[in-house]
Amino acid sequence: MTATIDKLQVSYDADEDRILLVVYSSEGQAFKAFLTRRFFNQFWPSLTGLFQPTDLPLNDGSASTTNTLLQSRFKAHLESATISRDAKGTVQANSAQLSYPLGERPILANHSIFTANPSGARTIQIMPKEGLGVTFSLHDGLLTPLIQMLYDAQNQAKWGLALTLPGQVKSKEKLPNLLS
Repeated sequence: MTATIDKLQVSYDADEDRILLVVYSSEGQAFKAFLTRRFFNQFWPSLTGLFQPTDLPLNDGSASTTNTLLQSRFKAHLESATISRDAKGTVQANSAQLSYPLGERPILANHSIFTANPSGARTIQIMPKEGLGVTFSLHDGLLTPLIQMLYDAQNQAKWGLALTLPGQVKSKEKLPNLLS
């Protein structure tokens, strides 16, 4: 099912030890998916790889300059996003008026497919092992907050994944030697 996004919700479900992603469509539908740690670790590089702003200024081509520009563009997109939250930090939605084409129970994400079209929209498909999944398109205005919300949720999960946001460089810090 392809959804025209109205709202996105991301939260960590401690009982399930999974991240819950809910995509609310402008047609009054909600699509729920549980993201496991294993899925998330495979999903993250492709998701953050979608953030490729076309309006970056020309630079000297060095990795550090490009990373700095990506990081500043990511922050600018995030600052311009409108995210409404309730006291628990989740997006508001009136569940009494929603329909759940995939069922009220979240699908368990097994694999994902990413595509980009020439207009700049990115399409993400989150699929279970069997059955129907959810397909939705994002532009930078939605992609950036989604990346940030997923990053925050995995931090809350304390999964210990070495993830970076667009433009960040992974730490090269060495782990201390262990004696046995």
